[in-house]
Amino acid sequence: VLDNAFQFARPSELLICGDTLVVCDNKLEKLIHLFNKESGKHIGSFINKGRGPGEATFFNSIFCDSNKLYGIDPNQKKLIVLDFSDHKITEYSTVEIDGWPTRILPYKDGKILLYSSSETYRFAIYDLQSTKIISSYNIYPLIDENEQTVRSIFNYAGQYAMTPYRDKIVIATYVGSILETLDINDDIITSSHCNYYFEPKYDYQKGTVPPMVKPIDKTIIGFEDIFVSNEHI
Repeated sequence: VLDNAFQFARPSELLICGDTLVVCDNKLEKLIHLFNKESGKHIGSFINKGRGPGEATFFNSIFCDSNKLYGIDPNQKKLIVLDFSDHKITEYSTVEIDGWPTRILPYKDGKILLYSSSETYRFAIYDLQSTKIISSYNIYPLIDENEQTVRSIFNYAGQYAMTPYRDKIVIATYVGSILETLDINDDIITSSHCNYYFEPKYDYQKGTVPPMVKPIDKTIIGFEDIFVSNEHI
């Protein structure tokens, strides 16, 4: 039971990091809220909602690693890192990064994984120390001859997860049911497996350039969320 003195507006993410429960709520004046995992006591709220240094307007995705929280604000083109030990906030600009990354996943050795739905890349390994992309991957399964359509199918409410060993990426589609696995070895991303459970059936949103798919009556909804261990999805 959380501290009943604290009220949320619209929580979007819930994570466990060591002894800390982390809740992201993009509707409040502070976006990240920490609670004691055992007692539910509110430890504090951090990262102001705004456009100044160390602030964010919306976290599209977050993750915890090595007692730090990482979040991406695609609209402001910035990465935010919150250190749980001293609550220090570090900001990284993604303005100079090609591809407009919109999501992040944990990796290792001071690096993170960026996701982008652009033509530039699909996934990229980003070194926080050098603030540079050191490798990228831009191959999609051949489910349609139009690459823009394929990107839209995988981007429409798609789910992404990294194994605890940080050696595999799992991708799951919402439109239809496609489950794809990529391998990472020595900072190089390669294709592993792709399972097609249901064919993606869709229409196109009117007036969108590049074309964006939308579900229709015949669409079989695939995955709304995924969880990945080292052995199982």
